[in-house]
Amino acid sequence: MIGTNIYISQETQESLIKAAAFKEISVEELASSILSESIQEKLGQVSYSSENKSKFAVNPLGEMQPYAYLADPN
Repeated sequence: MIGTNIYISQETQESLIKAAAFKEISVEELASSILSESIQEKLGQVSYSSENKSKFAVNPLGEMQPYAYLADPN
């Protein structure tokens, strides 16, 4: 859980308080659920497909060991 300060307008604060009272839950719980849903919705729109990953060239030597490791110590 991350604690943070969020600045919202007075009008939004009053709406949040009224909605929490109507649902009979705490303002913090209501705000947390709204933020969680919004964050999931926004991050769901971000695409992490292979197209984004393929922007970088693949290193053909990435899985190879340096020659010194393959050399015979004798």
